[in-house]
Amino acid sequence: MRILSWNIVSSKSTTLPTLTPTTEWSTNHAAISPVGYGTSILVFEILIPGSDRSWYSMKTFEAMLSALNADIICFQGICRSQGAYYCEFNMLLEMKISKSSLDRPLACPGAFQGYFSFPVSNKGYSGVATYVNTQSGVRPLKAEDGLSGLNQGKSMLSAQDRISDSSSYPSTSDEPFDFFPEDDGTTPADLQSAGLDNEGRTIIIDCGLFVLINVYCPAETSESRLPFKMNFHRLLEARVQSLIDERREVLVVGDINVASKPIDHGEGSLASRQTGFWDHPPRAWFKAWLKDDGGPMIDVVRMFQQGREGMFTC
Repeated sequence: MRILSWNIVSSKSTTLPTLTPTTEWSTNHAAISPVGYGTSILVFEILIPGSDRSWYSMKTFEAMLSALNADIICFQGICRSQGAYYCEFNMLLEMKISKSSLDRPLACPGAFQGYFSFPVSNKGYSGVATYVNTQSGVRPLKAEDGLSGLNQGKSMLSAQDRISDSSSYPSTSDEPFDFFPEDDGTTPADLQSAGLDNEGRTIIIDCGLFVLINVYCPAETSESRLPFKMNFHRLLEARVQSLIDERREVLVVGDINVASKPIDHGEGSLASRQTGFWDHPPRAWFKAWLKDDGGPMIDVVRMFQQGREGMFTC
């Protein structure tokens, strides 16, 4: 199975990828899976080694997706702050979309079934989309928007339609959520008021043998953004842990927006960067989440490419 993950916002290329697993990946962000359940599928954010074929030569979105030669395709950053949702991959088609105007050729192009998460407001550059090639034999059984379990849409999901038992979501857990505090020491009253799922950053699909989380974690664009970023990371960790507790195979792909090691940082070779590298809370969190530091998750790409340089996450 081939799962491709691509942050469109950070990509400037319009050529198609030519990929050979574990040897020719040009990657940006780690996809990770839990220890102990045998999951070994994992790819990174940007896969653009170059090609002699251009997306401009393709007439339909279905053809563009098919050319990626993947069973599941995960996009991050499908929206831009232009007063309306704007899909970067649709720049090639000169087409703007919004949640309300998403049409069938884009939502379900041919054999591909699309799953989307849009921001609550019409501003922002986030938004994620997961496309599944049903001709490959992969057929999601269930899908959910967000991590908290609060995003139900206008038609509430029944217990049978939800990926997990209703008591397994972070918003319904008996344990209080461990919020990262603001500078003044205050924290949100609850996950609803925290609004962590309001920016359209996560789509989860249940494929039976595994659960795939397509995520676009927030960037730390300013110091005031740090608490939101950390709380989103902690929410992601809590949701993944709930799935692990259900003995599910979990794959996390997308843009984590943090480096777990200096080798994954664009300036990680600088002595000034290596000193106190993990003092920064997001890096400390990510490091602790991975198996090497006793956490439950495996950075699968680094498992195969331990010393490879140039795969910068930040």
